Amino acid sequence: MQRSKEEFIDNFKEQVKFLKKSCEDYDNGDESEIKRISVCLRNLLKDKNRDVSALSHLKEKEKINFWDSSTKSGGVSNYIINNMRNCTVWVMDIYMGLVIKEISGNNGTYKYNFKPLFYKPSWQKQDYLPFLNWYEQVIYYDSTGSSLTREDLILSIAEQDGGNHFDIKLNNKYYQFKQKNSLKLNVNGRIVVFENNPAFSSVRQIAHEVLESLKKSDLVTHM
Repeated sequence: MQRSKEEFIDNFKEQVKFLKKSCEDYDNGDESEIKRISVCLRNLLKDKNRDVSALSHLKEKEKINFWDSSTKSGGVSNYIINNMRNCTVWVMDIYMGLVIKEISGNNGTYKYNFKPLFYKPSWQKQDYLPFLNWYEQVIYYDSTGSSLTREDLILSIAEQDGGNHFDIKLNNKYYQFKQKNSLKLNVNGRIVVFENNPAFSSVRQIAHEVLESLKKSDLVTHM
């Protein structure tokens, strides 16, 4: 049976609703919601083999300019450091373009967290790109040559790490990025471990970019 355009519109609206709800739950502390976020992003965006995205079904994906909020100057510029005194800090050459690294605490006791860029709205770029330029843009790389695009990150979580499927194998580059100590931040001679992982924070920022991009599209009437 051939589906009607109205059904595709309803599916699109449903995916956006799911995405918004999962983003709210993630922001309220449920980190596992990132897996549902990855599935919604996959359903909205992926066109490969037999997969046709919700946006392509509506013939809208190539009409939309997607918001690229990433920083280009590398990870060092993305720090928030609160009350850190008399410390020697050394950072490896690792680029994480969609996250902020927050260090907070006092009296020598510090907490280390990754935050999506929208945590500091003024730090986000205001560039808009055609879909493929945005989707295939590198948003993580390290000194070993390991790198990930938005597409790599979304599909690694959705198709390998428990979104749609929990695979026996995991993308090595995604696994490296996911590690809590992947930044290799050295404070006073020791590698510190962050309390959350940058891969999940990056996907949350991607969801933010998608939702903001859709608001500027002709599809806004369906949202």
